[in-house]
Amino acid sequence: MIRVRGIYATALTKLLSDMGYSFSDITEVTRTRFEGELRVVEKPPKVTVKDRNDLKGIVIIGASKEAGQVTYAIVMSIPDSIGILREEGPYTSYLVRVLEPRGEYYVVELPGKRRGLLSTHRKLEPGDLVRAHVVRAASQPILREGLALFGDYVRVVEGGRHGVSRHIRDENKKIELLQLAFRYAPSSWGVRFRSAAARASLVDIAAEIQGLIEKARHIMEKQVSEPMLLSPGESVAEVYFTPVSGRFLDNIRGRHIITMPFHHLFKSLVSTEFSGRVDFTEKILKQTTCLDTEKIEESYLRVGTSKPAVTIHHIKPLGGSFVWIASPKTYGTRIILSRRVSSDGIYDGLNIPRARGDKIDSFTYLGARHVVHEYRTSENSLKGIYVNINTPLGVYDSGELWYIDLEADIVALPGKQPTIVDLEEFQKMWEEVIAQPALEKLYREYIDTALRVVNNVGLDGERISSALYMEERRIFSRLTF
Repeated sequence: MIRVRGIYATALTKLLSDMGYSFSDITEVTRTRFEGELRVVEKPPKVTVKDRNDLKGIVIIGASKEAGQVTYAIVMSIPDSIGILREEGPYTSYLVRVLEPRGEYYVVELPGKRRGLLSTHRKLEPGDLVRAHVVRAASQPILREGLALFGDYVRVVEGGRHGVSRHIRDENKKIELLQLAFRYAPSSWGVRFRSAAARASLVDIAAEIQGLIEKARHIMEKQVSEPMLLSPGESVAEVYFTPVSGRFLDNIRGRHIITMPFHHLFKSLVSTEFSGRVDFTEKILKQTTCLDTEKIEESYLRVGTSKPAVTIHHIKPLGGSFVWIASPKTYGTRIILSRRVSSDGIYDGLNIPRARGDKIDSFTYLGARHVVHEYRTSENSLKGIYVNINTPLGVYDSGELWYIDLEADIVALPGKQPTIVDLEEFQKMWEEVIAQPALEKLYREYIDTALRVVNNVGLDGERISSALYMEERRIFSRLTF
């Protein structure tokens, strides 16, 4: 059973329903839109699908097997989407060994010699063995001291506090649930009631609390001297939807309800004003064919370049994301982003000196899979070209743009042959993310094509960008819709 929430709910519900999935805890809006078409089960959901905080995709969280299956199902159905699955996610509990203090954390050893960061209120010593659970899944997870177990209705956490999901709004129900926690949980344990508890009987909830506490007692009685997994938690996946993915989801949603072009792209803007405008437009529309898609696209771009200084989100799905800021100029969907360098140093990608006063012009297009950076001295002498390969450039919010960096890039310096750099990192990324197999092949072809374009065009950033834009439209037209 799946619970689906957020701006992508209608489209994702249609996709998952067509695959045979059943649903739990559906909203009245969803129930009305699908008019009895869905398989609805009155049981707690095994998997929840909801928006990322930045609205640029979704988070999938739930039981390990089911969450993995849903993640793969979604990514393999939606063109250009990229997912990262952490099978040992929130509330996964370990016995960890303390290695050393680091700031407000302790570095700890997990099973398999992996590392994590532990948060605790106690003073610990190197070599101490401590029970801990994951609070943030990552390649180096963040953990909090204490064993954690979960069921359909509650989570119990050693050393935690009692609490009730914000989705349970009935005050009388909250009081009844907290009374159960104080009655059945030992004083050193906290009980967190999940949203599914709102519809469950108190008898079933009490039984689950008692069962989890008993399970915890058995785990704590084990005599263990090495780091180990004590109890599996939930798996969590993040799936990014590029502008291409958003347009695909528009088509799916449009089968059930009037959907204007760029619906999901406008809805994914963090500022709520744009979401309201979309709702109003669709409410008064009888059909979408009367809308000028080209002008809507231009409006979408204007949102992202509406400020004198634009923030560009350079997202790395495996970690290390950052932002850079530039002054924008737009010509249709073509974008030029200009910066001045304020300090001396080294340009990382080019591995050449950086001097105060250097000029950087970056050339791209809305929806382009590249950003071509052209570096010049304050006297306008060319220092080098750096072609960043990325997912389609989209609008993050008002005065903000975004893309996912794909690691491999092209470097071109005066008097030297252009080269592809960071192919090993490109390969590593594709081994760790979830994506349609064809997508990696297309990007490999695009990288080779980008190298050929730079060789043919020469060291002219604007012409390279123009030629690349034409090539990528040809290459990625093969994405299946």
